[in-house]
Amino acid sequence: EGALGQAHERLDIEARIDTRALSEFYAHPALQALSGDFVIQAELSIDEQEHVHLQAHSSLAGMGIDLPAPAGKKEDLARPLTIQWQSMDADAQHNYLFMEMADVATVKAVFNVTDASIESLALTTNDEPIELEPELLWADIHRDHLDLDAWWDWYEKVIDQSPESDWQWPAQSKLRIKADQVQVLGFGLQYFTYTHQLAAPGRWRAHGPGTRAPPR
Repeated sequence: EGALGQAHERLDIEARIDTRALSEFYAHPALQALSGDFVIQAELSIDEQEHVHLQAHSSLAGMGIDLPAPAGKKEDLARPLTIQWQSMDADAQHNYLFMEMADVATVKAVFNVTDASIESLALTTNDEPIELEPELLWADIHRDHLDLDAWWDWYEKVIDQSPESDWQWPAQSKLRIKADQVQVLGFGLQYFTYTHQLAAPGRWRAHGPGTRAPPR
């Protein structure tokens, strides 16, 4: 409903997304974790600078996610998702993206379609605000319980099956993982913290203290 063409006009969209059709269209192995279908509502508008704005919301009820906790869920469960996308130029080549999945993670990114580059990306799993930093990929993961072995198995499977991509990622990266209980390399650990930083290609710094969980 609505119209789009002039500044401040808005187009309201409601669609039902079939995850099987989505997976067939994009043919990316990460989408194989999805099942079922879900309804999404979106608002599309243009501002006075001819920048496009998109806001979308969905409960994700009806869609299953076959991933380790905390991302995985059954089809009948709701998990609110919010997406905000804004073009930063009139040609929609330079873009800002915000995504938040309730109780899972928040992601912010700036990317350039012309250069096929992700200029900066930030991900957090807690309620603390996270800001984008130029040319940096920054992930701050903090959970009560985390199965890193299960996530690593999924990641390797996706990487092995993924086609080569021309997209470029930031040259610098920082990662911090904290968990009260974690499963990693076959061990159960308590009060686990791991950090690493890639300051430049080939220059890594890593620190990973942890206490092994007592036997039961």
